[in-house]
Amino acid sequence: MTKLFLEIIAVALCLVTFLLFYTGKVWFLYPDSNLYPVKGIDVSHHQNEINWKEVSGSGIQFAYIKATEANDFVDSRFQTNWEGARKNGLNTGAYHFYSFAYPGKIQAENFTSFVPTSTDQLPPAIDLEYVGNSKVRPSKEEFQKDLNDFIVVISAHFNQEPILYTTYDFYEDYLYPEFSQYRVWIRSVYSKPKDDNWYIWQYNPKGRIPGISGPVDLNVFSDQSL
Repeated sequence: MTKLFLEIIAVALCLVTFLLFYTGKVWFLYPDSNLYPVKGIDVSHHQNEINWKEVSGSGIQFAYIKATEANDFVDSRFQTNWEGARKNGLNTGAYHFYSFAYPGKIQAENFTSFVPTSTDQLPPAIDLEYVGNSKVRPSKEEFQKDLNDFIVVISAHFNQEPILYTTYDFYEDYLYPEFSQYRVWIRSVYSKPKDDNWYIWQYNPKGRIPGISGPVDLNVFSDQSL
């Protein structure tokens, strides 16, 4: 009876632990606030309605907001999120989810035609990853030519060079070393980034903060001030 009881307790603890991680209530990483005090989030329509006043009051200082994707997709909540975040004092930046399936110049025109320009906004970001992307896999040379076309257009439009959001596998397959001069927003959710050559670190894809009812990506800024 005692052995069975202990086994039941062990299974229950495993289940509770799994649920806590699955829902984001507990995570693997908690960056040192003394080293990385500037915390931020990235959001899209998937977060639904956001109470930006509560977000701002929770200690979040910056927000990257999805604006566009591919050649013609526009995030339905971009304008609302952009205005809400800025009204409540957050530093804001916009990002584009880059698709393998369309020329870089066309995607850049989608992004620049929709995102406001102001001197106080964060650099534009390009989301470069395999997850959710087209099954088309261009050669490295083809991809880099299109990405360079994208960067040329948006850099001139916003008068800022972009930052590249990416994962280690994508970076090594398509970006290194030709695009290593650009600032990197690295996704590393199970361990601290391999080196200190990053601008933003996304450390939790299932964070929980006041003002957002579901999970949200959590990030820290590399420096101690924006």
